Amino acid sequence: MRKEQLKMMLLLLCTFFSVVASAQMMKVSGTVTNLKNESVPNVTVTASGTKKFVQTNDRGTFTIETSKGESIVFTAVGFKTVSIKIGDRTNISVKLQEDISSLQEITVTGAMDIKRNKRELGYSAQSVDGDEIKESQRENFINGLAGRVAGLTVNPTS
Repeated sequence: MRKEQLKMMLLLLCTFFSVVASAQMMKVSGTVTNLKNESVPNVTVTASGTKKFVQTNDRGTFTIETSKGESIVFTAVGFKTVSIKIGDRTNISVKLQEDISSLQEITVTGAMDIKRNKRELGYSAQSVDGDEIKESQRENFINGLAGRVAGLTVNPTS
């Protein structure tokens, strides 16, 4: 009899805590723009302290489920990272400031829209530095790439 009462109490406590935990979750949506009020697509929106993240669509809009009091972090290539504490708000508008100094070398792989740092690749990748192209003394940038990377063919046009 005593064991059954204990099991019933544990079941009630678990149910109570799961209801309380789910009641604190809320959906936050909004838009991400740059300083020129243009929408910014493919911004990663992360709920801090969790592994939940989404990306903005082509219009810069997003929707993420998070808890009250958490912060949301917005990151994108070429923009400064922004962290916003949401409180009770369910709609957020964010303006990202460009950060050109944070751009580093990006290696473009064979697949579309997949970019990786050179160190993350499991194979050898060639790179061409700006000084090398400048030293080639060709008439333009594209012709300066000719002969610098294996497999690259530059076809001149009239």
